[in-house]
Amino acid sequence: MPYVGKVSGHPAILEGRPDDIVDSARAAVTQGVSGINLLAYRYPGDGLRLVRDVVTAVAAPVLSAGSIDSISRVRAICRAGVWGFTIGGAVVTRRLVGGTFRDQVLAVLDAVNQEVA
Repeated sequence: MPYVGKVSGHPAILEGRPDDIVDSARAAVTQGVSGINLLAYRYPGDGLRLVRDVVTAVAAPVLSAGSIDSISRVRAICRAGVWGFTIGGAVVTRRLVGGTFRDQVLAVLDAVNQEVA
């Protein structure tokens, strides 16, 4: 699942015009990848609209990576139509809901289940 669009910097930022990012996603899918990675919350524009555009444009799973650091972002990215997403630091540093690591994971799963039910 390669990243699409122009990715630069550290932490990675997604740059470019939405149409170019969608074209990058289409091109990746035509090369036979099993899905694509999209840095939706590391895009300076409307990342959720970009997700919806990419999901509509490609017949492959879209994974959102980067900066999912709140339960509201978990819910929003699910509603935008992603196949999946990654969370790293927000769970480890317990920024989502407080409590234990387990509490973080359960809160994410609960939010996802509410959005996809």
